[in-house]
Amino acid sequence: MMSNQNSQYLFHSLEKSKKNKILFISGSSTFDIDSLIEERKKLLPYISFLSKKNVALIFRENINLVRYLILLDGIASSIIIIPIEISEKIKNELLKKSDAQFIFYDDAKLNFDIESHNINNCLKKRNDIQINYLKSKWLITTSGTTGSPKLVIHDLKSLTISTKINDQNAIWGLLYRLEKFAGLQVFLQSYLSNSCLIIPQSNESLDKSVEKFNENYITHLSGTPSLWRKLLMLKKVELNNLKNITLGGETVKENILSALKKKFPKAKIRHIYASSEAGVGFSVTDGLAGFPRSYIEGSYKNLKMKISKTSTLLIKSNSNAKDYYGDDKIKIEDGYIDTGDLIEIKKNRCYFIGRENGSINVGGNKIFPEALEEFLENYPNVKMAKITPRKSSIMGNLLEATLIISRGVLDEKKFISELREHCRKNLNKEMIPSFFYIKDSIELSSSGKLKRNE
Repeated sequence: MMSNQNSQYLFHSLEKSKKNKILFISGSSTFDIDSLIEERKKLLPYISFLSKKNVALIFRENINLVRYLILLDGIASSIIIIPIEISEKIKNELLKKSDAQFIFYDDAKLNFDIESHNINNCLKKRNDIQINYLKSKWLITTSGTTGSPKLVIHDLKSLTISTKINDQNAIWGLLYRLEKFAGLQVFLQSYLSNSCLIIPQSNESLDKSVEKFNENYITHLSGTPSLWRKLLMLKKVELNNLKNITLGGETVKENILSALKKKFPKAKIRHIYASSEAGVGFSVTDGLAGFPRSYIEGSYKNLKMKISKTSTLLIKSNSNAKDYYGDDKIKIEDGYIDTGDLIEIKKNRCYFIGRENGSINVGGNKIFPEALEEFLENYPNVKMAKITPRKSSIMGNLLEATLIISRGVLDEKKFISELREHCRKNLNKEMIPSFFYIKDSIELSSSGKLKRNE
């Protein structure tokens, strides 16, 4: 079995594992170690010309990204992982910025000026060039939640330095898009542990994915708080074999932790702090929101943390990204990465209150949407809330609240009226939403987060 401490390339895992072990299930297809080794052996003569080149991967299907990461790690100088859902303009900007020399893709609708290959077509030209293996850079995009995505430089070591080799019998479900940092973490955790990963197809809805998770008796599942909220709202959840629940990517609030404890009383629940820039930071397993103050006083493993003068979290660890690729630079202070996440300390607990650049200006007051969303979600029958700004010539911005509420609420106008009154009694004037909307669904980004930059 592969160990993240001594493995140099992803394919080493295949060479040291039980050959009939199924690693991935996607749709009706299964991929065991034998088939992955055979595919790699078959394709190597055709892709050896990519040795030491910068190769971009743009895939609609997560399983294809998995296959080509295993194939190219150690061969390509840089593996550039670009989300398929971003605009053509941003795709081209990222391709240019990353100095991409070749592209693999799986969507026939895509066209590129750079040399490219649709993996659904056969490779025709053999290139039996000697491959000199190297440490590939992995270029990963930031989430772009509050701006245009940047390319962050990692390698296999920095991505897996915090990975724990777990039970080979674990069965993971994938809720994220794999090209995102969180999705890669789930893939690497499962792959390095020799576990099985259930990978939904791109056209599958959340309830269809959960149905597949149930059919395959998954034991481990990771998602953002927003993804977990949407999952809990499904008519049929079950997931009776779930043993480990992980949350991350957004501020984790007490109400979602309580809801998960109630639904899955036998599962271990943890929330992690990680980002494309900082890598995997720390995990919290005490069932509470925030994290212990002792973490910033030097008592969390090999991680060093402190709070900046502007109240942002600073992190120094071996899993930190090398830098952004191109002219952009990661904000570093004395060797610490500035995460841009604002921290509030109450007694012996540290709480995330929002992104430094994520506040909404209402009449000169900074409103952090996360705090208001938590307030609304604590109101009876509010299942999920999203706060967005609406431009105002007088106030700068007004606040809009989009809500998903319980199916049992029959009179929506009365519900909104009572909720508005609840806000008036308990919130400062500038925090009261001017507009309330009830929707059947709230769209998330490919990272599983609330979209805040629209």
